[in-house]
Amino acid sequence: MTGSSAVPVGVAPLEIECIQSAAGLEALRTVWSALADRAEGGAIYGGPAWLLPWARHHPWAHPYVLAARRGDRLTALLPLCVCEQGRGPVRWRALRFAADELADSCDAVWDPEWPGDLEALWEALLARKDWHLLDLRYVPSDSPLAGLARAASPRMRVLCEQTDAFLYLDLGPEWLQSLPKSQRSKLLRRRRQIGEEGDVSFTVAQTPGDVESKPASSALLTFGRGCRRPAASFLLGASSTCAGSLSTAIRSALECTSGRGARS
Repeated sequence: MTGSSAVPVGVAPLEIECIQSAAGLEALRTVWSALADRAEGGAIYGGPAWLLPWARHHPWAHPYVLAARRGDRLTALLPLCVCEQGRGPVRWRALRFAADELADSCDAVWDPEWPGDLEALWEALLARKDWHLLDLRYVPSDSPLAGLARAASPRMRVLCEQTDAFLYLDLGPEWLQSLPKSQRSKLLRRRRQIGEEGDVSFTVAQTPGDVESKPASSALLTFGRGCRRPAASFLLGASSTCAGSLSTAIRSALECTSGRGARS
């Protein structure tokens, strides 16, 4: 699919594709990594470092990733996957964020130099006829994607539900004393148990630069969790979802195969 709007001379036209295989995602690794590096706020759970290993270790998953590009430059990406629901004549397809059961937040990845390409990508998704329900969970409330989802009404049936923010502890000098006595005792007991297995040491990262310099990728992910913004989950139903009942679709979507219900 190619964008129809006029583009300045020397600028590559917008092209949108849907990747539905792990091999297709792997082929995007280089340009996807470059997009994640340019993306505002980073793209921890929407980048290839997180999603490519997930795709390799979940071969039964069905990627459904929409990508917008201009020439060799990837400008927006919406990393979804297919979740089949129902059975027999009442079988339907829901689209969810890939690996949403493992992530603390989910979002599109977009190039700040081409913000309009994210909207074009979203419109291309809504125009497709191969899905019945969008089940977009844990989207940061101030994300452009959240705004686009809200604006889809009244063209589509939209349900928006506020979800919990990640809770974290600010480890100041007296952080241990700030805990309730029962939690403090439990924490100290568990630390002693860990110490029985060998020496324990802790490394403190005090700035984002410190975090990025750590060799373990989990350090960066932990930092991303602590910086989470309030999130919302969206259910967008096509005009004839399943047997015509969005409420039935919603109940089924919340019982999807991951076993993780929506947080309220």
